[in-house]
Amino acid sequence: MNNTYAKPYKGGYAGGRIFVSAIEVSGVTMRFSAFTALNNISATVDEGEFVTLLGPSGCGKTTLLKLISGFLHPTSGTIAMSGNDITRLPPEARDTAMCFQSYALFPHLTVKENLRFGLREKRVPAGEQRRRLDPVIAQLGLEPQLDKLPNQLSGGQQQRVALGRALVMQPKVILFDEPLSNLDAKLREIVRVEIRRIQQQNNLTAIYVTHDQAEALAMSDRIVILNSGKIEQIGTPRQVYHEPRTSFVADFIGSANVIDAVVKSGEGKTWNVDTPLGALELHSERQPAGRHIKIAWRPEAAVLNGNGPNRITVRPSHSSFQGSYTDIFFASNDREFRVQFREIQGEDLSREELAFSIPPQQLKLLEAVA
Repeated sequence: MNNTYAKPYKGGYAGGRIFVSAIEVSGVTMRFSAFTALNNISATVDEGEFVTLLGPSGCGKTTLLKLISGFLHPTSGTIAMSGNDITRLPPEARDTAMCFQSYALFPHLTVKENLRFGLREKRVPAGEQRRRLDPVIAQLGLEPQLDKLPNQLSGGQQQRVALGRALVMQPKVILFDEPLSNLDAKLREIVRVEIRRIQQQNNLTAIYVTHDQAEALAMSDRIVILNSGKIEQIGTPRQVYHEPRTSFVADFIGSANVIDAVVKSGEGKTWNVDTPLGALELHSERQPAGRHIKIAWRPEAAVLNGNGPNRITVRPSHSSFQGSYTDIFFASNDREFRVQFREIQGEDLSREELAFSIPPQQLKLLEAVA
């Protein structure tokens, strides 16, 4: 798999090569004895960009973050910051700051002392310390907490202290290692909005590790999706959701119906395929990767009682009312599929037979079947 992707850069494309302005990872492989955690990874992060490393447990995202921070050194490949090779530099020699999953606050130090700790270690003059601390304390709303110890704070307050400690160092790149995983669902949403607001307000370059798709979609400028040590796709949240390149991405981001298909004919952007659900027509700027491929569609793409192409009639096996929409499940060829319709006042969707259509542009070409 080619793990280097062209992307828009200051109004244009850099061809097949991405030019770095903050972080550039080039051909990085990381092995632990016989286990390959990362396999020939290449990606970049621009200044002021919020990039999320997303994937399931064991995919290599935390390993990549540790390589960028300097806590690990790659087996091969290089890592550069602003064009300077930092591959073998120790963490303290890199212009980065880390927000850990556990917050890593010193329990015997007050909030103010925790915030000042890094500045004191770097021997930053007292006047400069105040110049950096005061706006960060105000921005994070930490004034009432300054004399408290970490065990006197809520989870959200501790997260803000950890973020503030990183911000006062004014790093080139700030790194987040699943910082919200210890918070409850509602607090996670509040804090992720706060992190994104602060990142944008301060034009910070941020690399964020998570396995939570909702976090990645809500916070990121771009998402790097990893699977088994390789990059599956890099793109904006809308690109990876609406234009997945592989069945893994289609299924991992949100939910999707992924099926095998055989390409029968095609001309221009229109392709006709045979599937277990019958003959379907799809429209795509991309060409099929082979004759035997996988295709996908999102459950919400189905049009209830649609009369256009790709009309399908099914017998629902069960349904799930979700308030503003209803999930309908049906089986075909020993596979379960799901479609999703917005709730229609007074209409019962749990009928014996249901007809819907899938707009051709909502069917997505994925990889060839091995």
